[in-house]
Parts: sequence; structure tokens; C-alpha cells
Amino acid sequence: MNEPVVKALIDLIVFLEFSDDSTVDPDAAVHMMETVSARLSALSKSEVKSFVDIAHTYAGDFSDAKIKDFVGSLEGAMGLEA
Repeated sequence: MNEPVVKALIDLIVFLEFSDDSTVDPDAAVHMMETVSARLSALSKSEVKSFVDIAHTYAGDFSDAKIKDFVGSLEGAMGLEA
């Protein structure tokens, strides 16, 4: 799996999850998160494992504890099984 693409997708997911209502319309954010989750559900088991491994490593790059925890458990938030 392409690490820079996964990190860019994670950045988008974090932006949608943690932006306030004046930055991103909440309904639009939920819709996009559901769309991303649906697309990710098409990954093979090995691709999910790779995505999750990259996410777990990338979580360490965030200084905000809430974001770090969210990215570290992204598979649960996105409905993925590694």
C-alpha cells in the first residue's frame, strides 16, 4: 500500500473528524466519512493490514492525544478488520 496516499487519506479523515461545525458542515463530514469507510471496505485483508499498520505508525506523529488515539484506533472508526 502506498504510504503517502494512506497518510493523506488519514489527514483527510482527521480533518473531517476534528473540524468544528463552522469549518465543515457536520452532515457533509458524516457523509464523506461514510463514503470513505465504504471505499475502504473493498480492501483485501492484506491491504487492510497494511493500512492499519501505517495508521498505527502514523499515529505517533500527532502531538494531540485525542488525534493520536483516534488514528491509532482508526480501523474501529472506519469499520475495518485487520
